[in-house]
Amino acid sequence: MKPMIHCLKLLACFALLITATAIPATAQAAKDGYSVNLYLAGLPANPTSITFDNLGRMYVLCMPGQIVRAEDTDNDGTCDVSVPVFSGDQLADFVFPFTGLTWHQGNLYLSSRGKISELRDMDGDGFFESYTHLIQGFATTNHQNNAIVFDENNQLYFSYGSLTDHGPEPTPESATIRSCDITGNNLTTYATGLRNVYGFAYKQGFGFASVDNGPNFLLSNLHPADELNVVEFGKDYGYPSFYGNPPANSGTEKPAILFAPHSAPCAIDFNGGFSGWDTDVYVPLLVAPQRTIVRCTLHKNPNTGQYEGYQDIIAYGFGAPIDVKFSPVGDLIVADHTGLAIYRVAADSEARVKITGTPRLGQAMVVELSAPSHPNEFFGYFLSTSAAPVYPLGNGRNLNLNVNTPLFNYTSLPGNVINYFPFPGQLDANGSAFGLVNFPAYPPLAGLKTYMAWVSWDINGTIGVTSEAFPFIIQP
Repeated sequence: MKPMIHCLKLLACFALLITATAIPATAQAAKDGYSVNLYLAGLPANPTSITFDNLGRMYVLCMPGQIVRAEDTDNDGTCDVSVPVFSGDQLADFVFPFTGLTWHQGNLYLSSRGKISELRDMDGDGFFESYTHLIQGFATTNHQNNAIVFDENNQLYFSYGSLTDHGPEPTPESATIRSCDITGNNLTTYATGLRNVYGFAYKQGFGFASVDNGPNFLLSNLHPADELNVVEFGKDYGYPSFYGNPPANSGTEKPAILFAPHSAPCAIDFNGGFSGWDTDVYVPLLVAPQRTIVRCTLHKNPNTGQYEGYQDIIAYGFGAPIDVKFSPVGDLIVADHTGLAIYRVAADSEARVKITGTPRLGQAMVVELSAPSHPNEFFGYFLSTSAAPVYPLGNGRNLNLNVNTPLFNYTSLPGNVINYFPFPGQLDANGSAFGLVNFPAYPPLAGLKTYMAWVSWDINGTIGVTSEAFPFIIQP
């Protein structure tokens, strides 16, 4: 279908399609090493998606179609400027609801019911007065097209939800991930068997990850698990035949991670600045108890070729977290759908642990420590099977690890076969250090939830930074 190009003059104020009422969240909180604060309040309607441009400015899409641009101009962790830049709710050729927004090469790409559209700021005044419907006219029901992502080749991908609750589907295009070029042409199906993908993300060198929400009214399975999948071209992810782990030889893919039934995982993002693996996926659970943000760590099993993973809670207490995106400065920004607000989750310390490799028996992980404001300081690096009690570091400071656990005692011996990382060591002039953690082929270690952390100090013994106690699980 040939794209349609439209121009408009933005109105000065929003006209809402629905009455937006903020439903207060419970007290937001985060795990040790992180904090949560209100980033932007007073949105005109329920937020559904967030994205950042190449200048670090945030764009918030609201369900009726308004887009607000916001900035933290004084770098205090809270937005102090917000401006409406698009009013899709006032345009007859857009249909409520609006659910996906992505910045790419200077333009915004918008997902509304039955349409994928490109928004342009033609005169450079910061307002998006021109739009092109790249794709339109496909069927929707209570599910529709949602997330939009691009790869490094400018190929556009979007999720297209099922047209029924639990199948069968009336068309082969529904319940899929679809793909086209940046102009909306050459539309094709990338992967199938995905009932309702609200969250979908891409990382160069890794590929695609997506959540999937199970059915609401399937009598044969009243509590189907929700999923996190690693999505690959041409593969089938089970819907409508299977939910959760499929039977052997089903011809469909096994999820990497299962979420609680009806927890409603929403829009996701790959790690953009926190400790851990670059391929960690951060997932908001819209309706789970305490309405949480979880970090999902993914590893590929070399024996089966399947991705496996585990999750831990980063923050909780939101009203209905619907989207998470890392800001350019490395904070995790959370859109609270019912709270009509945006929150910021930040690491309390600049100390980071970046990990490459898999914590698997007989293999090694490369670990990079980073604290740019503490060059040349000494450090101690620790592994433990417990996050508490504490290890005294002097000057009234403690490291939140248990030195009495067997794994800690084993790894603290110089030259042992697990810990080849400098212990202790010294950061370089950039505040960085690299090392290798090698896991022996010792079966009792498999399955252990293990914590790594580090602390720095200067030549006088004054503590510099203390990192998060980052958890991982040793794989067999």
